[in-house]
Amino acid sequence: IVQINKLTNLIETTPFPDTSIESNADFEEIQFWTNLESTLQNLQNVELNRLEVRATIMVLKNAKRFLATISLENTNLDSALGHVQDIVSFLKPLPLERIVTSQTFSGLSDSVEMIYVHLPKIRFSKNYNLLRLAKLLGAISLTFTSKLSDIIKEKIGNLNITYGVFVGVHEEISAVIEAWDKGWQKFVEFFTDLCRKRKLAR
Repeated sequence: IVQINKLTNLIETTPFPDTSIESNADFEEIQFWTNLESTLQNLQNVELNRLEVRATIMVLKNAKRFLATISLENTNLDSALGHVQDIVSFLKPLPLERIVTSQTFSGLSDSVEMIYVHLPKIRFSKNYNLLRLAKLLGAISLTFTSKLSDIIKEKIGNLNITYGVFVGVHEEISAVIEAWDKGWQKFVEFFTDLCRKRKLAR
């Protein structure tokens, strides 16, 4: 029970990864929630169904130790797992890997568009905090910037390229940045409206 309480407390007490320390804070955030889901599922499916636990509950019931029985049976594990699963259902499909594995400017642009298509699905999540979402997008922007820089270095190299090639690369870079800015502007409008609606719904 102590272990369950510690795990459920993580839902409220774990801060968003520090982007000044974690260069992949977006991935860290998703990994935290998926790991927590797996751990809670393991507790639900294995630990609480162990023979000795079920036997203890049966003995307590027969002895009419109802308070002790309630503490074993009502651990808030189901509600905690449902809370986390709601968050994971939003975070896990987020196509971050597409950004990291992009090898071309056009591929990166496509990845950015996929990210911004997915983010508004937050409206279907009851439990993922909007402040965390804002921090998540900030972390994604760092991942995007890092990958864009990598592709630029690969395309331009030591700048020993013709002017025509440089112009072409510059146009592709501009297109990627435009894709990010376009997605950002639309998302800010959506996010502002969602914050207003959730505030009014309280």
